[in-house]
Amino acid sequence: MGDFDISAAGNITAGQVSGSSAFKALSLYTANVERINSAGNLVNINGADGTTVGTLRGLFSGVDSGGDGSFAYNSATGVMTYVGPSAAEVRAHLSAGVGISYNASTGVISSDAAPIPSNHGNANADLSEGMNWSSVAFSATSKTWKTPDASGMSGGEVVSIKCPSGAAAFPLSIAPSGSQTIDGSTDDLILESDNAAIDLVYVGSDKWVIK
Repeated sequence: MGDFDISAAGNITAGQVSGSSAFKALSLYTANVERINSAGNLVNINGADGTTVGTLRGLFSGVDSGGDGSFAYNSATGVMTYVGPSAAEVRAHLSAGVGISYNASTGVISSDAAPIPSNHGNANADLSEGMNWSSVAFSATSKTWKTPDASGMSGGEVVSIKCPSGAAAFPLSIAPSGSQTIDGSTDDLILESDNAAIDLVYVGSDKWVIK
């Protein structure tokens, strides 16, 4: 049998095709099958109607099941878009524990622990290093150091105070100035051991805490 062409408006069914005609038939078949419809059937489209790509895109859909980030599918363009978690979504998963402060609006994490001391005082001296200790006063029988006026302080500043030798006879009293408090108390803090040291942290609003 020689070569021949087949043209039909409907489907063509053949029992067996052999020889070179088989390859021509296969070529004809695959060249005209461009998609699989939703029912799983091969659909013959020659592209003349210009709807092939749009039909394929319509077979897909995108579902955003919630959670951080977002997913969307544009059936008109076939574009799938994934957007990762926003800064606000990430911040919402964080929280503060003991000794930590966290601002969910800004993402700023702060430690409530005192920083490295930046100002130092020694009760054996005049307690003037790094700051103006004009309120410091000593008596003949005891040693008293008053916390500095809040106007000269900023939050987070640390003062290290060392007790003098002979503290058993002359204890060192650390007295809050004005309405200031030390660990929530307006009472004096007394050090009675020789060379005992303490760090005080100014946290603002006339409040000192012991590091």
